[in-house]
Amino acid sequence: MDDAGRFDWAAALMTLRRIAPMVLRSFGRWIKHDEEDIIQEVLLQLHRNEIADPSPRLLRVMVKNRAIDRLRAKRRVSQLEHDLVDANGVGELERQEQWNALSDALHRLDQEEYVVLMKFYRGGVPIRELADEHGIGYSAMATRLFRIKEKLRSELGAQE
Repeated sequence: MDDAGRFDWAAALMTLRRIAPMVLRSFGRWIKHDEEDIIQEVLLQLHRNEIADPSPRLLRVMVKNRAIDRLRAKRRVSQLEHDLVDANGVGELERQEQWNALSDALHRLDQEEYVVLMKFYRGGVPIRELADEHGIGYSAMATRLFRIKEKLRSELGAQE
């Protein structure tokens, strides 16, 4: 915080740039190119939560949590691919047909279902945040995601 009691962005950014590489080193190559994005996300979170004078310990924890969220998001994308289209042992033409079918099925979803699914799988937004955005509980959002995936599975199964 500066003398006027305002958030000192420059100091927070300098501290984050010093701390982030040390924290992210433990994640290895999986987070290698995401360092700057993680720093920006932490700064936005500090602003959003109105944390005026974060300690270095808090910043380390925030960087670590953002990195874990990034890894989870990457895992979710591959999980969606695995859950909906099994690409093992499939030729390139058949794989392309499966992706076209998946794309068609995704576009047939209601707009809200599509947005929720993309935010979760592509955007990496946690279920808790999605639930808060929609004004529902965690379990209700988890159930909604499950039902959307089931709807996609049934549509993809009906096309075969």
